[in-house]
Formats: sequence, C-alpha cells, structure tokens
Amino acid sequence: MVRVDFGDYKEEVILINTEYGYRAYINRCRHLPVSLDWGDGEVLDASGKMLECRTHGALYRMKDGLCVAGPCQGAPLARVDLEERDGSVYLANSDSSDESEDVI
Repeated sequence: MVRVDFGDYKEEVILINTEYGYRAYINRCRHLPVSLDWGDGEVLDASGKMLECRTHGALYRMKDGLCVAGPCQGAPLARVDLEERDGSVYLANSDSSDESEDVI
C-alpha cells in the first residue's frame, strides 16, 4: 500500500506487480466504502491470485480489478493509471522531473 496525493485529497492505493504488469487500485471496496484490508496491508486471498475484501469476502481480479464474487459482483475497483519509465513506476501523466511526489 502507498498513500497517493491527488491534489485535494490523499488515497491509499494498492500497488501490485502482476503477470500483466503493474496495477494500482484505490483501497476501497465497491460494496461498502471500507478498505479491502483491516489496516494490515493484507489484500490477497488464500490462493494469492485474487484481491479480497476482508470485511465480507468479495473477490477482485488483479488484472482489471473486476469483482467476480461477492455482493459487488460485476463492479470494478477504482483503477489508478500508471506508467513505467526507467525502471520506476509513476502515476500516469506525471512529470518524472518531480519524482518525490509521483513515484509509487
């Protein structure tokens, strides 16, 4: 998890390296406005292949954040667009000259 400054507000973001590349999602369940984890950073299910809301067990695919099981089935997590440059991960459309705020 990382905290990202979006200007007027900050959000906790889940950053994962998948077989499809890096993915980032706002750490908020689509069923209820609660974090997927219980403050411990644990968001993977027992298989390690899905993101899981620990409050009620909703399962989300890592590649696109789509909920495939649970009360929010069919709803995706809010995605944060990323870019990979020079071996680092940045928020999409960020200026790499100011790496203190933009590198995830």
